[in-house]
Parts: sequence; structure tokens; C-alpha cells
Amino acid sequence: MPYLTSQTLRQEDAFGEAGDDRQEVCKCSRPDVLDLVDGPCCIGCGFPVARTLFQNPSHSSTGYDYNYKRLWISDEIRLVRLLPSARRADDIQCVITHTTLSQNLRFEALSYVWGSNVLSHKVYTSEGVVRVTGNCMEAMRDLRSPSDDRLLWIDAICINQTSNEEKNHQVPLMSKIYAAAYQVIIYLGPDNHDEASGIFRWLKNEQDKMDFKSLVAIKHIYKQMNIILGKPWFSRVWVLQEVSNSKKTLLAWGPNSTDWVQFSVALTKRLSEWDRSRSMDNSHIPPTLFLANSEPRPFKNLYTLVHYARNTRSSDPRDKVYALIGLLDNSVEHSIVPDYNKSVEQVYADLVQSFINIYNHLDVLLFCSDVPKKGNSASRDPRIFETSELEPVHQLATWLPKLTFNPKIRSPKFFPERRTPQYDIFNGRVARLCDSKEHRHTGLALEVCLLRYRTVEKHFERLEAKHTPSGLPKDLVWLYLSGKILPGDEVCFINGTTEPYVLRQVRTEHDSLEFRIVTDCNGLFVDMLKHGHDSSAMEMNRPIIRDWESGEVLPWELACLV
Repeated sequence: MPYLTSQTLRQEDAFGEAGDDRQEVCKCSRPDVLDLVDGPCCIGCGFPVARTLFQNPSHSSTGYDYNYKRLWISDEIRLVRLLPSARRADDIQCVITHTTLSQNLRFEALSYVWGSNVLSHKVYTSEGVVRVTGNCMEAMRDLRSPSDDRLLWIDAICINQTSNEEKNHQVPLMSKIYAAAYQVIIYLGPDNHDEASGIFRWLKNEQDKMDFKSLVAIKHIYKQMNIILGKPWFSRVWVLQEVSNSKKTLLAWGPNSTDWVQFSVALTKRLSEWDRSRSMDNSHIPPTLFLANSEPRPFKNLYTLVHYARNTRSSDPRDKVYALIGLLDNSVEHSIVPDYNKSVEQVYADLVQSFINIYNHLDVLLFCSDVPKKGNSASRDPRIFETSELEPVHQLATWLPKLTFNPKIRSPKFFPERRTPQYDIFNGRVARLCDSKEHRHTGLALEVCLLRYRTVEKHFERLEAKHTPSGLPKDLVWLYLSGKILPGDEVCFINGTTEPYVLRQVRTEHDSLEFRIVTDCNGLFVDMLKHGHDSSAMEMNRPIIRDWESGEVLPWELACLV
């Protein structure tokens, strides 16, 4: 579908001149432009917009900020018509227009990193000034053509970032926007050290076999990998759907560019060779590379969403959920609806509720732990606990998934599909969200059915009676000695889960039981529990669990996780 170019716009320059009775043009002082296939028109008066209104916006719009008009149509979006300039240092001038996805305009969509949230740079339009981040400004400078307009979708400009209502409307459309663009441009940033062209050639050269025997060669390879993977774009959560939904993708680094698919295949190959030479797995390969050649909507369940969220970064913790909705399979996509008026905790609670509604089990609690598990070479490095993207006011209830960026934390390898409802405790669900009167920071709690096995201290005593201290599980010893688990913490089995959990009781003024999740046991105590079958199991609709040694049936109790 052809789209408006500088030439087609110049044909409108004569509109409105004396004696011109072909067509009346918009005479609004600040027209709100709608981009249509047959040309731009003003939403207010309905007449075509003349090219003369687009000229020299920097001289006519410095006195006021751009005033965003409301988007009324369900698939309505804005586009940025980036005006040309031969000099990179010239002011960025553009026209912000309205259109709909159904118009099938030919445009490009930008995938980049915001970087700092400080809006310190000005973009000049005929309707006022838009302030953007430094990264956005650099991208527009490098992508600007010296002679032709360039029609782009740029989130920082095309979405009114001060309106939660508009973000709630536009975020669900983003996967469709990137799918509708004829090309997605990945912008890694300016090439200040002239590194891009050399690294692109190195990746493309199939004959350049990596030499892992030479120390000099290893240092060179390591440096090249760090330069590439050190770019913030590779760890950003939003880029996953931007790349996965694109028809064609171009990778731009400063003024240099290359095909994204070829680049990702070559880089993945290099990283895999590096991993094999160092006896490493592929856990540090950025998620974006795994999705480079994926099918649309590659996430078949909510587990995959959470797994990728923990391996990416975002400035807004809510985006760990909302940025990935566009990758979900259609069968689960509509279980989560973006709402930026909700708090971080409410958004994550909605995610847990979706897990319960769709799968009717509580294995989502496996994502609640921020303790690295055995088999992880960094599991005894206390520095990993310093990694957090949440401000103190965003500290969450312990039953909510930990989605802060920390790829060293394991994710469960197996996630079961929906289970047949066995529990009639909470109207056929394994748990329910409820209010917690005791919890200081939120009114949210998760009511569950659990059994309390025994304290961690008692477990140590029993394990030491069977093994020498040096024979105790290493992770168990480390968690105990590091203070992550305390002697009085309790090992409990939560109805609807596959593993026991270490819980810490919260003392309350009333009789209800409240616990905080410390960690899942990951098999550390599972040999102390035994599933049994008893006639009362059918009456209770809950599994019978016995003490492994005494055979004692352990009682189930209602409790709140806070």
C-alpha cells in the first residue's frame, strides 16, 4: 500500500491559494492531523491539510507544549512524520498525525531503549513541543533522511505518557502496531566509538572461526561479546514483543545497519560456540535472540510469560506483565487486561488470579522465591540479593511472583497444564484472594489450605541423626547459615502445590493464621513427607499426607499468605 511522501505532500502546497477552487483546505490555527491513504486531513474541520502548515515548526511552536488530542477509535494511533534535514545537528522537526490500523499505511516502528526518564530534549512540531529522552533524540537523528519524510511509530511521542487511560488503550494495540509496520527498526544507540561496522563484519564472516586456544583471541572474543550484549536493548522487556511480531526487522547502530535475523543467528552461533568452549550452558543468551525467529504469539501459557519477565528489565514493574501480553497465545491473552491505574501489587495479584482461574493450581508460588537453587554456581554469592528494580514502596507480598531482573534465580522446568478441580474449599479453586488486616503495606492476601509439618530446627535434628553434618544438602546448610531461613521457620505443604515451602508465621492479634513465604524447598525436605490414601480423603477432597517416620496424618488448616 503506497503511503504519503514528500512529493505527494508538495502537491498540496497550492491548496488555498487565491483563485484555487479545486478544494478548500484546513484553516485551523493548530490542526489535528489524521493521516489517510489519500492524504492528511484535519480531524476538527475535515478539510485537507496543506504542506505549508508543516514548514519550519521550530519557529512557530517553541512557546507551548504539544497538546495531545484524544484517540476515539478502537484502533486509532498516532504516527510521527519525521521531516528531512541534511545536517545531523539540526533541530528535530516532525508532524504528529492520527490514523487507524485499518488504513494500512506504510510506516516503520521503532524499537529502542528509553534510558533515562529525564525528558531533556525537544522535538518541534507545528502544534507544539514534545519533550523526549536523549536516546529517543539520538535515534531520530540517526534515522532522519536528508531528503525525504519518514513515517514512524515511536512510543514516547505517539502515546501520551501522562495519561493512564490512553496507555490502557494503546498497550493492548502494540503487538498489532508492530505487526502492521512494514519494518521494525531496532536502535541500539549511537556508535560513538565506531565499533558497529567492525562487529557486524566479524559476525557475518563465517570463515572467521573462533580460536579458543589463543589467550589473545579469547580476550578479543570476550570483548566483542561484551560490547554487543552490554547494549541495554538486549535486556529490555518491551523489545520481546516488538521483535517477535515484526514482518521485517532492521538492526541500526548509529548510522550502520544490518538485517536483524541474520545478525541474531550469527550472534547466537558465536555465543553457543563460546559456551561450549567454556563448558557453560546457554542461560546467559538474551531472550531476544531466542525469539528472533519465533512464530507470532510464542507464549503458550502464563508460566512462559513469568519466566521471560524475570530475565528482562523494565523501568515500570507493571510492564513486566503488560509488555508481554502481546506474546501470549490467544487462549490466555484476554485473562490479563492492562490498567495503569492499578498498583504494582494489584497487577501481580491479577497475574496470580489468572494462574488460579486458568490452571487451578498454585505452582505459580514457585516464582515467589528470590533464593537461587542448587546447581547454580552463584547460589552462595550474597550479592545477587542486591539486584532489585523495585523501590521500597513497591516491596511486594511474599506470595506474589518475584519479577525483578535476576537471571541467576531458577525458574521451574516443568509447568503443568490445568488440573481437574479436586478442591471444593474455595468454590472449586485452590485458593482465593482476600483482605489481610495485619499486613502493613497492602490489603492483599492469599487464603490457602495448608498443613504444618515441623520447624526447620526439627528437620536439622532429624537430618543430623541420619547423616553427618558434612552430608547435609549444601543449599540447606547455606540457607540456614546465611540467615535466609531461621530455626523457627516451618516446613509446610500448601494445597495445590507440588513442593513443600518454608513459611514464617506472622504474629497477629487475632486467631487467624498468617504466614510469609521464605522459599520453596526444591526437594530439600520432600523426603520427609509422604502422600497417603485414606477413606477420609474422599470426604475432605484433599490429599492425605503422613509423617514419613511416624505415619501420623497431618491436619489441614486454613491460613493466609501475606
